[in-house]
Amino acid sequence: MREDPHKYLHYGKNLNLKNVFIETPARLKSAASITSSFLGAYTYTGNSNVFSSTVIGRYCSIGNNVSILSQHPSNWLTSHKLSYEDDLQTGTARQYNFLNYNGFTFIGHDVWIGENVKIKSGVKIGTGSILAAGTIVTKNVEPFSIVGGIPAKHISKRYEQEVELCIRSSNWWDYDIYDLDLTFDNPKVAIQELNRLKEQGLKNFSLRTYRRFDTVNGEVKMEKDIYTFERFQDEKLKRFLESDIFCT
Repeated sequence: MREDPHKYLHYGKNLNLKNVFIETPARLKSAASITSSFLGAYTYTGNSNVFSSTVIGRYCSIGNNVSILSQHPSNWLTSHKLSYEDDLQTGTARQYNFLNYNGFTFIGHDVWIGENVKIKSGVKIGTGSILAAGTIVTKNVEPFSIVGGIPAKHISKRYEQEVELCIRSSNWWDYDIYDLDLTFDNPKVAIQELNRLKEQGLKNFSLRTYRRFDTVNGEVKMEKDIYTFERFQDEKLKRFLESDIFCT
């Protein structure tokens, strides 16, 4: 008997998912188009998001109409995909390699992305960062920073240095804190509380297991197999999944 995907993924209507791996639980709202991407546990997205070849960490908050922008060669004979992919039929690679094509876009843990943000493919969004609504991101964003504008510019750091170092060293995003009664409005106290719970065996995500979701004939389907990062062939992706996401 096929398991109900709603048990692991809360989702809205009109989703287009293809090769999407999710470290459940997570939530996707309506009209999202996501291909060849990874989402971490407790990440949730708004309506009408478009992600391709994107790796997203845990506990991310993503607003409506957020998109990863595609890349095309600008100095070749043509910018059309025909030069490096059979886009109209099989979708397979062709003779020539476009180096910016199929590169992953990385979004760390606990990232808040406002509505209508556009992100250039291939960039890295650091853990703990905030992207203001309407921002266009064209280059990497440092961890725990707030950026905004067109193109995105640094506005400020989220925390004072002492607090940031405390949060970095805690790696709290590696743990299941969803139902914990922490002192969230005081990060240093919350980390102290979390450390005590770690000593008592707090559940963590060390296994990094994923379930695959696809849309088939308009319905979201979930594979029964559980994936770990060892099953993925892309070495860059495997190194990413083994590390703390852009926090060092």
